[in-house]
Amino acid sequence: MTLLGSIHNPRIFSADLAPGAAAEIPLADPARFIHFTLILEKISSTQLDLLRQAVSSGGVAESAAGGRALLSATQSQFDAIIARLADPDLADLLRSTIAAYRRCSWTIRSANKSLELGPTPILMGIVNVTPDSFSDGGLFFDTGRAVAHALELAASGAAIIDFGGESTRPGSPEVSAEEEAARVLPVIAELRRQSSVWISIDTRKPSVARAALDAGADLVNDISALADPDMGKIVARAGCPIVLMHMQGTPATMQLNPVYEEVVADVCRELRLRLARAVAAGIDPEQTIIDPGLGFGKTFDHNLALIARLRELRSLGRPILVGSSRKAFLGRLLGNAAPADRLLGTIATCLWTRAAGAAIFRVHDVAEVAAALNVGAAVERGDRR
Repeated sequence: MTLLGSIHNPRIFSADLAPGAAAEIPLADPARFIHFTLILEKISSTQLDLLRQAVSSGGVAESAAGGRALLSATQSQFDAIIARLADPDLADLLRSTIAAYRRCSWTIRSANKSLELGPTPILMGIVNVTPDSFSDGGLFFDTGRAVAHALELAASGAAIIDFGGESTRPGSPEVSAEEEAARVLPVIAELRRQSSVWISIDTRKPSVARAALDAGADLVNDISALADPDMGKIVARAGCPIVLMHMQGTPATMQLNPVYEEVVADVCRELRLRLARAVAAGIDPEQTIIDPGLGFGKTFDHNLALIARLRELRSLGRPILVGSSRKAFLGRLLGNAAPADRLLGTIATCLWTRAAGAAIFRVHDVAEVAAALNVGAAVERGDRR
């Protein structure tokens, strides 16, 4: 039995209260009002019967096709269900999933510094050291210009600078590890000489990751999520954080015909497997970050579904990185806008996903997104007063 993927759409039912009623209801225990729906897969008929027995005084347990079960209850009801459940493994699964969902703070560490994720949105500034990236290909192909831009992004509010030496736009060809390393290593070494900002290497090649870490990088951003087993060994040996991104196919093939049974659940399931792969490789689970991979093997509708239901990925218990910046689906929403004209769409998706629990935002336009997220944070703080 495994978790299918998600806690679906938890919310407080305050909208259903009569005007003024909220003041009469003690909110010291908000768990009374937060409602969760969990979907389990590979569940036996015996386990479903045990669930139904435990749910007798609150919540709903229903069977679904293919050995799946849906369990719907408030947090308080779940506590009671878990206490009564006769299957300890199932009880542990429910308990750990709800705890993972409710977690909202993490700390990642490099060799000589740490970074807190969750309480404050973290911006990851993009620097493509490539001639052919979809948005800024060629602009920062020169080492001096790449470093100058990275410093500008850091000054604008980027806590992490993400260097990539291979375009991963749809249909892009793969470049050799030697060429990719030749593009990024001088830039990483020079930025490290000038700044202590966090440096991320965006690569799926273990040899490039190893050389980048040796040159001063702090974090590996692997769009293939350990497709090459050697990447796990390198990250485990370095003890550095890693971003595990969901991608269907490869950059060369991913947009040909992406198909999912249910995109949010499928992405959750695959990321859960990749997290397990990371742990099996010896990577500290507290050093892992997840990314749903917007635009990587996703249709227009898939991207919107993942954004709309991003909070469901919180059931994995890891900080979420969102990379919506200037993506093609935003261009479509903005009337076929060119990549450089998609800032409003980038800001809108960053604000929405921040409200859903995203921790890191990989963006081109750091200053503008930082300003928008600061406004969002002020609104959030005001809502708590």
